[in-house]
Amino acid sequence: MIVSPQKASRIPGIRLRKALMASVAVVGLMSAGQLWAFNLDDVAAKAKDLAGQKYDAPKSNLPAVFRDMKFADYQKIHFLQEKAEWAKDKTPFKLSFYHQGMHFDTPVKINEVTTTKVEEIKYDPSRFEFGDVPHDPETTKNLGYAGFRVLYPINKADKQDEIMTLLGASYFRVVGKGHVYGLSARGLAIDTALPSARNSRASPSSGSRSPSRRTSIW
Repeated sequence: MIVSPQKASRIPGIRLRKALMASVAVVGLMSAGQLWAFNLDDVAAKAKDLAGQKYDAPKSNLPAVFRDMKFADYQKIHFLQEKAEWAKDKTPFKLSFYHQGMHFDTPVKINEVTTTKVEEIKYDPSRFEFGDVPHDPETTKNLGYAGFRVLYPINKADKQDEIMTLLGASYFRVVGKGHVYGLSARGLAIDTALPSARNSRASPSSGSRSPSRRTSIW
């Protein structure tokens, strides 16, 4: 969970503010769970329920032009920062999103959790610039986000820096003030030295909390 210091007086205190400023408040901030419509206990219960079910691999919904694209083409798909989530809110935090493409071939459902409800952030292709990637706009209508990044002016007051990224099934990275990204991290890797090597199961959803409206993204 990611909680902004914007409404810190309503959430147990300065500890949350410091955690956010350090951009590592993924676990510690869950202590404020009782304030939200969906908390850590719900996450644990859902994980336990899913663990008891037979794994049903998600099916790709990508058209060939996105599925078979090279990394250089994938990089041509740019998120329009003026359409970032929370862009119009009084908070220094913003969310931008990754588009599906290449091996990021299944959508990640992203939900915003408020104090009273859980609501999905719907995919919107108009949030992206596709550059010279040849595609039929009709083919993007039923796609989704591959993940999201958290932006915050951690180094300069007039520059939004990426401080956290969650992409695909298990890829994530976090960076602090004055730091640069080093090694990338995975949530789980199995048999990495064997031909059967694979990452963790594809995650159907992901989450974080909205700053100014006392909400979360899960």
